[in-house]
Amino acid sequence: GKTGVLFYGGALVDPRAFSPLARVLSGRYGLAVSVPVFDSDLAFSFGSCDTGRLPLAMEAFPDVERWVLAGHSFGGIAFQTDLWTMMVNEDADMLASVGGIAFLGSYIRQDLGCGATDFSSTNIPATSVSGELDGVVNRTNWEG
Repeated sequence: GKTGVLFYGGALVDPRAFSPLARVLSGRYGLAVSVPVFDSDLAFSFGSCDTGRLPLAMEAFPDVERWVLAGHSFGGIAFQTDLWTMMVNEDADMLASVGGIAFLGSYIRQDLGCGATDFSSTNIPATSVSGELDGVVNRTNWEG
């Protein structure tokens, strides 16, 4: 089945900034790519534990069977809360649609007010990418 990427942008980053990456993923690899737009360009807001973006992407791309949730900076935090909410709610259909997760300059955080996030019981493939000159990412948290 077809794979898609739901890419959550970083805080205060115009979603169009991710267009070059989306074009490569789509053109070179044939992936459907959705970069949602958020109010004030904030993919995550404390106290809100579900952005509701995966169901919207699934509706927009009905031929996509598996989704990779990916996020840059705060976008990684946003998709992690969406994924955690699916797990807590035992939403098997939504969880089955997640084929992987990718953190770009981001990491799993435990202080979001959504409950302790623990993905150790999942078999969802995950990757994390960070640049060695990234002066924003908390290296201790990223390496932990």
